[in-house]
Amino acid sequence: MPGTNSSVFEVIQPGGRALPYYKGYGPDGDASRFADLSIMGSHVTTASATRNRNAANQFRAEVDWTEDNLTVKFGGNYVADHYHMSYYGPWSNGRWQAWSGYGPDSDNATGVHLPSSLFHGMVNLPSMPGWDSSHNIPGLLRVSQKDVWSYLNSLGIPSSGTPGYIPGFNWGCCLVNGKTTYAGMTLDAINSFDPGSFQQVFEDTYSLYTTMATETKFIGMPLKVNAGIRYEYTSVRSTGMDQPLTGLTVAPGDPTAYLYTFGDITNTSQVNSYQYLLPNLDFNLAVTDDLHLRLDASRTLTRPNLSDLKPNKSGWGGRKGSLGVSGGNPGELPFLSDNLDVSAEWYYAPNSYLAADVFAKSISNFVVGGTSTLVLDGTNGTQRVIDPNTQAPAVFTLSQNVNGPAANVYGLELMWQHMFGDSGFGYQLNGTIVQTNRPYNPLNLNTNAFAVTGLADSANFVGFYDKDGFEIRFAANWRDTYLDKFGQGQSSGTQFGSEPVFVNGVWTLDASTSYDITENLNAYFEATNLMDVAYSTRGRFSDQVLDVVSMGRRFTLGLHYKL
Repeated sequence: MPGTNSSVFEVIQPGGRALPYYKGYGPDGDASRFADLSIMGSHVTTASATRNRNAANQFRAEVDWTEDNLTVKFGGNYVADHYHMSYYGPWSNGRWQAWSGYGPDSDNATGVHLPSSLFHGMVNLPSMPGWDSSHNIPGLLRVSQKDVWSYLNSLGIPSSGTPGYIPGFNWGCCLVNGKTTYAGMTLDAINSFDPGSFQQVFEDTYSLYTTMATETKFIGMPLKVNAGIRYEYTSVRSTGMDQPLTGLTVAPGDPTAYLYTFGDITNTSQVNSYQYLLPNLDFNLAVTDDLHLRLDASRTLTRPNLSDLKPNKSGWGGRKGSLGVSGGNPGELPFLSDNLDVSAEWYYAPNSYLAADVFAKSISNFVVGGTSTLVLDGTNGTQRVIDPNTQAPAVFTLSQNVNGPAANVYGLELMWQHMFGDSGFGYQLNGTIVQTNRPYNPLNLNTNAFAVTGLADSANFVGFYDKDGFEIRFAANWRDTYLDKFGQGQSSGTQFGSEPVFVNGVWTLDASTSYDITENLNAYFEATNLMDVAYSTRGRFSDQVLDVVSMGRRFTLGLHYKL
């Protein structure tokens, strides 16, 4: 990629456990001048503030009736969950492009030279545990954004449209409703209210339920039965402010960036409602005193996040060839899961048991991050907007959560706890194998690719001693690589849709100990991530490293006092 001063900048992806690294950075590709304080310039100014408020009120009434070994409950519930969100930033008013450009030190007509006194040393980039990071850049300059803003403001406040009144000032930066403003770029004026972010969601849920619990005999064996059914009706009203994009122009200080012009603000709202029956049934059969069999069947419901239900589009942005916008989905439905579990538990000794659980889930309306192509050609309710780069109607990637197709999940969980007599020593061992009929296929480039997220095989082993008020535990935990979500934060998903984010599999080791000083006072010590394992994510393929985060080891020492 061509850079300033005719340098060629590259990102090298070596694969394996080696981190990606940069090549060709620094003025004219001279890495030794990467942090040369004599040639620093301004580029863009960003800041943001989010103001959210969430209030939940609940009312519940219940009646119990018991006779012999039968207990029945009747009840009703009302939940009012009200959510308000607004965002303040420099994007809707275009002021992120104030003083844009790379500055005169980069042979750029716009941008401001920043004096070396604004910089205060370097932040060295550490090596990542378990990763080859031998090609790290030298470090990052330490600077106060507020100090930079203060310096830029000290250059003067525009009072006319004469270019050059403030050296390097980008006079075309501040387009508001198609008009250029010359208000001073003071610290308080950087941010403004973004109408597209405004959202109010009122979710009211009414439910009626009844449950039953009883004990009986089945072929002479004790049987416990729990059953119930719940009816839920939910009404959702979502309100927002819509401000259509009306124009794109190339930013004077950066040929890869656009300035966005918006039309008049209009209020928009949408209502939605849904209702479901949620039954559950549980059988617990004591074959012997030591062997128990259990069967559970249920339907569960998981509601969408209220912040996903806005009725308008917001976050118009992106650069040349990569335009994106986010949208809510007020018609989004909760996802349902029909669950079946069959398990067996064998208590072969005091405090020792073996257990196995086979489970299956049928999931519908699963919520996933989706992308679609939004062409601003004047049809389908859109405003016609021309892309200065292509001279054709602008094409945006619209990102929004959608209800995906149905999927099945099934698996096996094994558990074993063993105590060595009354010595206090013991261990716990468990593992889970999980599969789905909708796994992710990295070779499927369809923009509507779907897969169930969050599924991973896992196992852990805990060795412990617990006796006479003293306890010590060591836990080894493993979780395999799993698909975490769709959407990597970039707005270039028009061709292939939202790219996946996988969390890499990892082993961790934790330890804890505690001692009961008295009946009321307990001292404890915890140590997590003893092997100093880094958290890492990847993209579609295993060599596409996204994030590597060194979490470090954590130690906690404290006292618990119980009244």
